[in-house]
Amino acid sequence: MSGHNGVVDDSNGGAIPTVVLTAVASLLAAAVIVGFAVLFIIDIVQTWKGTSPPTYSAGWVYTMTGVAAAVGGLVAVFLGQSPSKVTHKEDLGANLPKAIARSGVRPYFTSGLLITWSILGIAAVVTWIAQQNISDLLHNFAVTWLGLVIPFVVAWLGGSKRG
Repeated sequence: MSGHNGVVDDSNGGAIPTVVLTAVASLLAAAVIVGFAVLFIIDIVQTWKGTSPPTYSAGWVYTMTGVAAAVGGLVAVFLGQSPSKVTHKEDLGANLPKAIARSGVRPYFTSGLLITWSILGIAAVVTWIAQQNISDLLHNFAVTWLGLVIPFVVAWLGGSKRG
């Protein structure tokens, strides 16, 4: 809930200064982009360099597949796709996106995320096609990326609204 004078009120009646919320939101956004990029760059490079794919624990594969899907979901929202009908605004941590929007860093965040996700997605698909042995993690990302990028391209070619 937004208060007056640049302060966001929480449900307990306390207040979080906008500058703090903006800083936290910006740091989290940067951490998501950097962490996502580093992980998949390492996996792609190891796949091209080695004779066998990198191996990860099942928990790591599930977790990072979830991160890749979440990053793809963020890209979908930023590209104007509607979020799922089963989500509720309260569940999405509504204050952090608002803080990013108010801070002026959102265009940089969304651009960085879109560019990173696109380049790594293309690299993952090319690696998946060109290499015989890839990790489950990279395979999952390539498939998820294809599943998300196809509707974007169809919508764009169809002339739907873009933001």
